[in-house]
Amino acid sequence: MELLIPAIILFTFMTAGTVVQSLSGIGFGMVAVPFLVAILGPAEGVLWGNIAGLTNALVMTFLKRRNINWKIFALMSGGALPLILIAIALQSFMSTAVLNLFVGALMLAMLLGSFFALRFPEINHPLFTIVNGSLAGFMSASVAQSGPVMAAYAQATRWKQEEFAATMQPIFIFFNIVAVPTKLAAGVEGNVLAAFGMSALTIFVGSVIARFLNVKPKSARKLALFIAFIGSSIVLWRGLQLTLLA
Repeated sequence: MELLIPAIILFTFMTAGTVVQSLSGIGFGMVAVPFLVAILGPAEGVLWGNIAGLTNALVMTFLKRRNINWKIFALMSGGALPLILIAIALQSFMSTAVLNLFVGALMLAMLLGSFFALRFPEINHPLFTIVNGSLAGFMSASVAQSGPVMAAYAQATRWKQEEFAATMQPIFIFFNIVAVPTKLAAGVEGNVLAAFGMSALTIFVGSVIARFLNVKPKSARKLALFIAFIGSSIVLWRGLQLTLLA
């Protein structure tokens, strides 16, 4: 019974994340990761987010492959690689309390940034794409949540939703296929088989649910931001509690 309730919570929010990502192209990490971190702890929770994000993006890439912009994929992935490795290195030096504070604060900061993205002027330059890829890679490795950065980039560049949703998927694959083995090699502990198993199950259930929902992509993205704000606040509060009790 002690394990059943956390398992139900994980299943619920991972499924919800899959539904949101199916509808809008982003959102799995924003919905699921704050609750993964709250239940499993910051290190293992983010690792689960990386594994689930990888599994989810593999399926989505196949379904949306015709609309992928491979030039943007190359620019963002190239810019992200060094920052992914730096983020993992930084995490290895942090205590659980500090890591909770870091993860919660960073998620909230990125969410706030995405709220103001609509006010950005239109920007279209390769350097801007590389910089955004770097920041998104850092976010993916540190908190398994690059969606807010990508949402802000899409708003600033006026990126069409269909191509945006498709191109995000191979980018997420690259981020996570670098982060997961690097974290495991660095000593981050986590039940990898359980993470893959839960991911596969929630992808199946979430994809079925998404087919029957008549929700606009922008509405799904807004819902993801709202849920992420709640989850990130929980993580940050947990970090403050651990810090005060230390």
